[in-house]
Order: sequence, then C-alpha cells, then structure tokens
Amino acid sequence: MRLGQTLLLAMASVSLLAATPGTADDAPHEVGLGEILDNPAAFHGQTVRAHGFLLIQFEGQALWATEADFQSMAYERAAWLDLMLLEPEDYDHPLNGRLAFVTGVVDADGEYGGHGHGALFGTTITDITEIEPDPADTAPARLWRTDQFSNLLAGLGFLALVFTLIVGAVGFQNRLRKRG
Repeated sequence: MRLGQTLLLAMASVSLLAATPGTADDAPHEVGLGEILDNPAAFHGQTVRAHGFLLIQFEGQALWATEADFQSMAYERAAWLDLMLLEPEDYDHPLNGRLAFVTGVVDADGEYGGHGHGALFGTTITDITEIEPDPADTAPARLWRTDQFSNLLAGLGFLALVFTLIVGAVGFQNRLRKRG
C-alpha cells in the first residue's frame, strides 16, 4: 500500500510540474534582428524578443535590423511582422519610426513561399505578443522617415533640383559658345 501511495504522489507531482506555466525555458530568446536574419532557420519556431527599427505602415509592417537598413530599403534586412491591421488607424503605432523590441515566433518558412508583401522580407515574426520601446532610443521622433508620401515628395524635389541644375548648366554652356 505504501508503494502505491508513493507512486501516486510522484505521478501527481510530475503532473503538477508539467502543467506549471512560465518556466525559465519559456522565456523569449533576446536577440538582435540581424542575428535572426543571418540564419532564420536556426530560430524557426522559437519565441524571440528581437530588437530593431520598427515601421508599421500599409503593406510594410516590419522590424528592420537597423535604421540605416530601413533608409536604404534593404528588405532582406527586415522581418515582416504578421499583424492583423484592418483600419487606417491601425498603422498609427506610437513606436513607429523608433527602435523597439518585438516578442513573437520566428517563421523562417514564410507563408506562400515568402515573407510579407511581395515576399520581399528576410523572415517573418508571427504570434506577436508584445511591442516595447527601446529605452536607449532617446532621439527625437523620426516620423517623417516613415511617411512614404513624404519620401516620394522629397525624392521628386531632389530630381527637380538636379534637372534644374543640368538645364542651367546646358544653358550657360550655350551662352558661352555664342560669345566665343
């Protein structure tokens, strides 16, 4: 009888331990996004707390390895964030254009054979449970960098400036030829 009670107690203890959530092994793996992007398969299926430059916009919700990667549109250096965004206000995230930590599960396979809009991104982070600010990011808000329309206008303005300089230089050369 004592052996039976001991076995029953041991089985109950094992069951309780197995059912206890929040063990140290469940904690997300803290990692820079660059490390994940260097070898996404090594992190596939793992819960991570990834650090990078956050941008949430229409067809471009991503965590970029660095702000410079975002500025140069190096899509392979970004992870698509699998978020359900249905309304325009969903894209007005308070951490847009800032360094942030995103906690979620790495999906190295990618839905439909790719990652994100146009399968452009280096990997995907799904089952996102938390997006937190990086307290070390004390720079002023950089929202102008996240507005694609403003980026387009700035690019067109630059092209207009270059065109004006070229036309002016050609006109100046023509006047010099007429004099000489």
